[in-house]
Amino acid sequence: MIAEDFVARLERVRKSGPRSWSAKCPAHDDKGPSLKVTDADGKILIHCFAGCSPADVVAAVGVELHQLFPPRDKHEAVRYRRERFAKGTLQEMHHELIIALIVLGDVVAKRELSVADRNMARKAKDTIGRLSKEVSGAI
Repeated sequence: MIAEDFVARLERVRKSGPRSWSAKCPAHDDKGPSLKVTDADGKILIHCFAGCSPADVVAAVGVELHQLFPPRDKHEAVRYRRERFAKGTLQEMHHELIIALIVLGDVVAKRELSVADRNMARKAKDTIGRLSKEVSGAI
């Protein structure tokens, strides 16, 4: 189901943005538009500001919750998990590498490292090693 099809089942629909609408909530006796509907890249997101649950809203218009989301095949779900893992790993690796580079710059400039600097360098080394093993195991 696409957002426009869902919105067509509602009353007093008003466009509130490029891919969003407000309407009367079909799950309660709504005097004015209290339901927000948003098309989020093929997913239909709904929110009743009066507190109705999404399950109640969709049931009131004869739709099931799973119809608000595009079907995902198994391969797509695996790819999505891998992408999230990769993004999180790269962000953590980036952070630790910056710390390592700062400490290395201090060493090259022959500055004295404090105990805190040494501890941060050890943590960065350990984290980079752990992340490298996780990434090699995931490939």
